[in-house]
Amino acid sequence: MATEATASTPRDTSLLTSEHPDIIRASEFSYRLVARGEGYDPKDIHQKRVCAWITKPMRLSLEEQGYVFYPFGRKLKWCWPHMYLISEAAQGLILVDGTWQQFVPRLKRAPELPKVLVGAPNELVAFAKDAGVRGRHLDYWQQERSPRVSEEMDERFSYGLID
Repeated sequence: MATEATASTPRDTSLLTSEHPDIIRASEFSYRLVARGEGYDPKDIHQKRVCAWITKPMRLSLEEQGYVFYPFGRKLKWCWPHMYLISEAAQGLILVDGTWQQFVPRLKRAPELPKVLVGAPNELVAFAKDAGVRGRHLDYWQQERSPRVSEEMDERFSYGLID
């Protein structure tokens, strides 16, 4: 039986998976909203470079369901920035990435791959690597900061300066 969140006790993010109904609900809402606004097909928007657009409505949807997440972004020295959600759980950091498939080579994309990756950083890295994501892109999800990371934005420490 799931415990309901109250104002003082948010829901446990460590229970979330890529198949969890709350993640599915949040991602479908985000995909439809962004696809409609930007003229994309909602069936493959999770493979596009729209991470910043997907992250905000996904966060709001998860907040409405009682979870606490913050946007997190990294820019690698050789590539564009990538943004996803993070949350602190008792077991450590939990990541939610609704556009991770943009890094899967086109010929390796398959319907059985989850649209959203959810889990600890090492779990996301291992899953993405198994799905064919190249090593240089894996630094987006590493918990430790790599020398290839040129910028990092963590809203938990923005002191309200980021909308």
